[in-house]
Amino acid sequence: VAPVRKVVKMKIKADYKTIPFFLVDSFTEQAFHGNPAGVFFDPDGLLTDDEYKRLCAEVSLESAFVLPPTQAGADVR
Repeated sequence: VAPVRKVVKMKIKADYKTIPFFLVDSFTEQAFHGNPAGVFFDPDGLLTDDEYKRLCAEVSLESAFVLPPTQAGADVR
């Protein structure tokens, strides 16, 4: 597993929804090295596919979305 370091946490509003956002540096153990990526948490699964695309465009980074599980025993999707 590649090391990931959290460097920024902020809230972003998308159509009156507030979702946590982390900017991470992957494939490194040092901040501001490696590959930056946005990680969004949508614990209620309320965002649409269009909103996911708009958030990626807003941060101009490859991004990941952590969603609620759809299978029994899973923590996230």
